[in-house]
Amino acid sequence: MKYKKSILALICLLLLLAPLSSVNAYVLQGNSFQHPTALRYYIDSSVLNKNYGGYAVTGGNTWNYSPVVQSSRSTSKIQSNVVWRYSNTDRGRTVATAFYYVQKNQPPVDIYFWRGFDGLSHSNKNETAVHEYGHALGLGHEDTKQSVMVSEGFNGTHMPYVDDYNGLEALYRR
Repeated sequence: MKYKKSILALICLLLLLAPLSSVNAYVLQGNSFQHPTALRYYIDSSVLNKNYGGYAVTGGNTWNYSPVVQSSRSTSKIQSNVVWRYSNTDRGRTVATAFYYVQKNQPPVDIYFWRGFDGLSHSNKNETAVHEYGHALGLGHEDTKQSVMVSEGFNGTHMPYVDDYNGLEALYRR
């Protein structure tokens, strides 16, 4: 009986002394925008010619449900933070990519839809656009929790998950 009480006391002591910490599953890439509530994206004619403009709008505007990010479409490439583009280049299994730039007179992020994007379903095209805009915002791939930022495959929805929004909060609430 004394042994059980000693073990119980030791467990209680360890629980009291153990550091309390929260575990965050979202992954941040490190890039971020200085004014995330005033983001502008431009849709290049290469996207419009493929009738993919709606996917770009969905990709940019879906993140507006977060209180820390607001994006809207721009008619000026120069005044945009993100430019959506299409390329007929075959990138294998990669159907879209977000590229970051540090040059002056260049929008910080280009998002490319590659030729493989053509073969996706309507739902997967929307999800891919939202995913790539998440990269533009600074989110990395997340495979330990349900997330639109999953590294491979599709979730069947184009809406960000709680973990995605938590990542934006961590990145932009300063």
